[in-house]
Amino acid sequence: MANKIQKFVENDTSLKTLEALSAKIALDLLLMGLKKVTVKIEKCNALLHADTVGIEITRSVNDIEFLKPSNSVYIEYPDPTAEDVIFIKDLTLSCIIGIHPHERIEKQRVLINISAHFKPEQANPNQSPDRNNYKTIARQVSEFVENSKYETLETMVIAICDVVLAQCNVDKVTVKVQKPSALMFALAGVEITKSKKVVGKKDEVIINIAYLAVGTNLGDRHGNIQRAISELKARNIKVTDTSFLYETAPMYVEDQPKFLNAALKLKEIEGKLGRDFSAVRNGPRPIDLDILFFNHIEYKTDSLVIPHPRIQERLFVLEPLADIAENFYHPVLYRTVGRLLELARYKNSSKDSIYKVVPVGNAAWNLSKRTFIMGILNVTPDSFSDGGKYNTLDAAVANTLKMAAEGADIIDIGGQSTAPNVEEIETAAEIERVVPVIKAIREKNKDIAISVDTFRAEVAKAAVEAGANLINDISGGMRDPNMLKVMSECHVPVCLMHMRGDSKTMDSLTKYEGSLVPVIATELSRCTEQALEAGVCRWNIVVDPGVGFAKNTEQNFEIIKNLRQLTLSEPKLSGMPILVGLSRKRFIGTATGQTKPADRVWGTAAANTAAIIAGASIIRVHDVKEMKDVALVADGCLHK
Repeated sequence: MANKIQKFVENDTSLKTLEALSAKIALDLLLMGLKKVTVKIEKCNALLHADTVGIEITRSVNDIEFLKPSNSVYIEYPDPTAEDVIFIKDLTLSCIIGIHPHERIEKQRVLINISAHFKPEQANPNQSPDRNNYKTIARQVSEFVENSKYETLETMVIAICDVVLAQCNVDKVTVKVQKPSALMFALAGVEITKSKKVVGKKDEVIINIAYLAVGTNLGDRHGNIQRAISELKARNIKVTDTSFLYETAPMYVEDQPKFLNAALKLKEIEGKLGRDFSAVRNGPRPIDLDILFFNHIEYKTDSLVIPHPRIQERLFVLEPLADIAENFYHPVLYRTVGRLLELARYKNSSKDSIYKVVPVGNAAWNLSKRTFIMGILNVTPDSFSDGGKYNTLDAAVANTLKMAAEGADIIDIGGQSTAPNVEEIETAAEIERVVPVIKAIREKNKDIAISVDTFRAEVAKAAVEAGANLINDISGGMRDPNMLKVMSECHVPVCLMHMRGDSKTMDSLTKYEGSLVPVIATELSRCTEQALEAGVCRWNIVVDPGVGFAKNTEQNFEIIKNLRQLTLSEPKLSGMPILVGLSRKRFIGTATGQTKPADRVWGTAAANTAAIIAGASIIRVHDVKEMKDVALVADGCLHK
């Protein structure tokens, strides 16, 4: 038996992994007449920072058909309780670990031992076992540990278990972490075993997770994508997350319009939305949905291959996919989506032709190229700066056309003043102020982008139905319990602003525990998370730190100075565009001594310049012509 195994191992070069080798040895031994066999293989120096890696599997005569290479797509393993184990011994890494000050300054060495248990899933030993290979597990754990800071070994071990379970398609894992420097004459360590939750047969619920690529370059591109999402929802498929939206140059067939791409396939959807399957492959199409991953399975027929066979070469797929699945690893290529994106960026010379956009009306705003201008139109008698000036239809329309001519990208119409201590009007009254103005503007110009400044769901819905293209909510969707639902159903971009209280109470709510901007980011992140859960697409969200709302003068300046930290402090805000509204505000008057809002133009210019340099993508202003010049010069300095 030993001679047969030795000869086989030395002469068979077709098997490339420990998993495949162990399965082949088990099959050969069973075919020799054994009833049951356990195969354990160890490999020294397989990883740069680990002592040994290996795999242990147990098979019986009932498993022979399972182990044979097969043309079948899927063969279920005969024994539902069986599990294989991949192990990594003494993975040596460095990280911050400990409670003492000196332990928080320098990284220390830790030894990590991992045993990952998983179910055999497919017949071909050359393919499926690789989805659990030791390199993937070691890479995920190494990247996590070396960027972590824990006070105790217990919390670190639990976190490592969670990483392996969540990102490596493992059913159970045992992790042991030792800290050589903890004790003078001994090794201190902690070992924990965790598994995915298993429920009884009666209550068993199978949850399948798929990642889709969505692309369109004909007609109403954003509308095509939204209709595709609606079709998915109509089939009881819940869309739990979306990427940002990217405009990309066409690949393969280059003589066609630019695409909008996102990450979220059902062939019947493509047909229903008008895709012509007789058309040229990779050519123009109103909608294209492709399954990128379905759980961690490998699947291949004449009409469908999972994972998608060309993910690794397509930046227009990887860029959006990394927004929502950066740590999901490819079960065939053995790399995470984030790592595949890094490699694709390195190899692809056309990476500059892919950029993130916000769909506003018929336009796709590329916020990386320049700062966008939101012109303010208050149709109120009591706004702090220009109340009463534009509360007639003729005056409102005339000022809108003027701001558009001066360079405003969007006009923000508000029917409820949010200045300190103002009285709030009834919903019907606010609608009566706002909707006729939107309709009047639309009669004059159908292309001007319009935003509605409101915290009321009914007003937002009525405004969008009248022609508004964006919902700007100072409460972040929190004042009205129906607002997030309306935002989701309207399929337009939304601005979620941070504030506390209302116009009468916000000036008394300026006490923040901890650093100001991270606290604002945490509170704003909750609003964003609720919006995403309600079905608002990630690409439709803009965030606003709420300068002047529940912040005093010093805090307003601190926000501007540290604005870039707003989307770096919280993962949910990462990559989201920032809008700021600084125009003529009280803190500028305090700094300059200008008591009249209309005299604060120069101060506003300085504040907006600082905000643009600090990361603002959209500025909300009264003085469009002047602030357009400010933005052009600031953008030039930043080489946007």
